[in-house]
Amino acid sequence: MEIFVTLLLILWILFDVNYFIYAFLTFLYGFIKGLISPINLMDESVIYGLCMTNDMDLQWHMNNGRYLRNCDFGRFIHIMETKIYPTARRLGANMYLAGSNIRYRRSLQLFDVYRIHTRILCWDDKAVYLEQSVLRHKDNFVCAVCVLKMVVAGSGSNPQKIIDVMQPGLKSPEPLPEVSKWIESIALSSERLRKSL
Repeated sequence: MEIFVTLLLILWILFDVNYFIYAFLTFLYGFIKGLISPINLMDESVIYGLCMTNDMDLQWHMNNGRYLRNCDFGRFIHIMETKIYPTARRLGANMYLAGSNIRYRRSLQLFDVYRIHTRILCWDDKAVYLEQSVLRHKDNFVCAVCVLKMVVAGSGSNPQKIIDVMQPGLKSPEPLPEVSKWIESIALSSERLRKSL
């Protein structure tokens, strides 16, 4: 028993065990929810959270990094609820996060209940772009907004091929102006970094 407790303690010190447990449970929940009541590809998924003591920073509000970490869980739920990730895997492709752009508008305080709304904005020949809004539950104030770039890779697949399997004929909406500029910014950054090699 003493060895078991020591091993657990070492795991908690060396790894963020809470993250892995929560990520596994989130994927499992999203998978089950996707089986029982999948949502339409262009619908929002919503998860709830509670700002706890381990979310706090030195100024005693939610740490900036925690917003992105918690948005990860919202993304996990969304890709399982819409079944876009299982569909990509079935086609031999994978999806991974290639970029995120977050804007903080107002801080979440200790014990604030919040919601993370996740939805697909658009896609191109390489990536799917999602928007995540973090809303304080008591007044629906949007405390943070995050735009994500999920790249589709492997097996000659691309976002449109995956979406055609799910909803044949569905075409990408026009990107929002701020998303277009962000995509352009990523391309400029990649070009500059390639030149520096």
